[in-house]
Amino acid sequence: MMAFEEIRRDGPDASTAGSGDGTSALKAGQLGFAEVLFQALASAAPGLSVTLAVIVGASFAGASLSLSLVFALVGLLLVATCIGQMAARFPSAGGFYTFVANGLHPAVGTMVAWLYLSVWIVFPSTLFLPFGSFIASTLHDDFGWPEKPVWIVAALLCMALIYWLVGNGAKLSTNASIVLGVIEFAILGALAITLIVKAGSNNTLSVFTPHYATVEGFVGLSGIVGGMIYAIYGFVGFENVVPLAEEAREPRRSVLRASLLSPLILGLFIIFCTYAATVYFGPARFSDFTAYNDGAPWFGITKEVWHMGWYVLLFAILNSAIASANGATNAGIRHLFAMGRIKLLPSAFARTSPATGTPIFALRTVLLISVVLTLGTGLLLDGGPLQAFGFLGTIETCVAILLYALVALACLVYFLRNRSQGFNPLLHVVVPVLALVVMIPALMAAIGVGSAIFPFIAPLPAPLNIAGYIAFAWLIAGIVYAAWIWRVYPDRARMTEVVFVDGRDDAESAAKS
Repeated sequence: MMAFEEIRRDGPDASTAGSGDGTSALKAGQLGFAEVLFQALASAAPGLSVTLAVIVGASFAGASLSLSLVFALVGLLLVATCIGQMAARFPSAGGFYTFVANGLHPAVGTMVAWLYLSVWIVFPSTLFLPFGSFIASTLHDDFGWPEKPVWIVAALLCMALIYWLVGNGAKLSTNASIVLGVIEFAILGALAITLIVKAGSNNTLSVFTPHYATVEGFVGLSGIVGGMIYAIYGFVGFENVVPLAEEAREPRRSVLRASLLSPLILGLFIIFCTYAATVYFGPARFSDFTAYNDGAPWFGITKEVWHMGWYVLLFAILNSAIASANGATNAGIRHLFAMGRIKLLPSAFARTSPATGTPIFALRTVLLISVVLTLGTGLLLDGGPLQAFGFLGTIETCVAILLYALVALACLVYFLRNRSQGFNPLLHVVVPVLALVVMIPALMAAIGVGSAIFPFIAPLPAPLNIAGYIAFAWLIAGIVYAAWIWRVYPDRARMTEVVFVDGRDDAESAAKS
C-alpha cells in the first residue's frame, strides 16, 4: 500500500486559507470527477488543436503524421504520469509550483510560480483571437462585413461571456465545460466518420508507419519526430485540471485520474480525426494539406463532404475556443489566487467572492490583461489575429514545455529522496527520465533553435522567432524574482511547499488508483 505524506503548516497563511470565511478560501468539495475531467479536456481545445495546431506537423511527417501523434501521445502520457504522481501527494491550487517546491527546492517553486504567470497571462488571448478571426472572416466572405471591427467586437463578446461563466463559480463554469466539450467531440467525431467513409479504398493503416514520411529534408525518422514535436503543441492545456484540486471531491484521486485520462482521451480523439483527414485528402499528397483552401484545409474538406454543413464545423471551432478560454481562465485565476494567498503576489489576489468562491480580483486582472493582449497583438501584427494567435501561442508553448520538464525532474528527485512514499522504479525513475528525453527537443523546437543537433528543427519565421526571446527573458526575470524572494522573504518561498487541504479525502483510496 502506498504511503502519503500529509503536508501541513501552522501560521496565519495556512489557517486563513482554510478558514472558509468566503474571502480567502476556495469552496472545497464542490466539483465531481466529471467536472474535473472536462476541465482538462476542454482546456486543451481539441477542435482548435485538430484544425489549427496539429496539422502543422504534416509539413514534416507528411501522411505519417498519425504515427507522429502516437509518439506525441506516449510522450505526453509520460509527463501526465509525473503530474498525476505529484498531484496525488500535493493536491493544491498552486499546482506545478507546489510539485516543484516539494521535489526540488522552495526557491525553484517560486520561480515556477512566476513562470506559470506568463502561461495564464497569454493563454486566454490565444482563444479570443481565433474566435474573433473566424467570425470576422465568415461574415466578410458571406456578407462583405469589414473584418477588423468585427473580430474586435466578437473577441470582446467572448471575453464577456467567459467573465460571466467563470465569475459565477467553478460549478457553473465546469458544467459549461462538460456541455461544450460534448458538443465539440460530437461534431468533430461525426465529421471524422464521414471523411473515413468517403475515403473508401484510401483507408489504410500504412499512415501509422514511416511509409509516407517522405517530405524533402525530413524523410523517415526525422520527419516522424519533427511531426511529433509539433503535435505536442495540440495537447497543451490538459494540465489545467491541477489548479482545481482544492475544490474537487477526493482531490488526490480525482486529479490523479483526470491527469492521466485527459491526455489519453485527447490523444486518441486527435489521432482519429487526423487519420480521417489524411485518408480522405489522400496520403500521397497530405504534405500539402496545410496550404489547401487558402490555408483553411479543414473548412475546405468539410465543404466537400457536408456542403453548407461546414458551418457546423465553424460552430464546433468557436465552441472549442469558448470551452478552452473558460478552462484556461478558471485555472489561471486559481494560480493567481494561490500566489496571493502566500504573498508572492499582493494579497488582493487571494480575495474570493463570498457567494461563488471565485477569486474575483484575479479574474478581473486576467480579463483586463486579455483585453490589452488580444487587441494589442491582433492590431499591431501585420498578419492580424491569427498571426497574433501563433505569436502568443509560441510564448505559451515554450514556457509550458519547460514547466513539463521541471515537473518531471521534480517527480524524479522527490521519489529518489523520499523512497518511503510508495517508491516505484518504473513510475518514479524510468517515466520521469523518458519524459525529460521527450521534452528537451520539444522545447528546442518550440523556440526554433538547435537545428544543428536535431534536423527536424526549423528556425521560426518573424515575428514568431521573437517569442523564444520573450520566454527566455521571462525565465531570467523569474530567476531574479525567486532569488530576491528567497533572500528577503524566505518564509514566503517556503509556503510554496504547503498543501492547503483539510485532509478529508481518502489518501489510501488514491493510492489504489
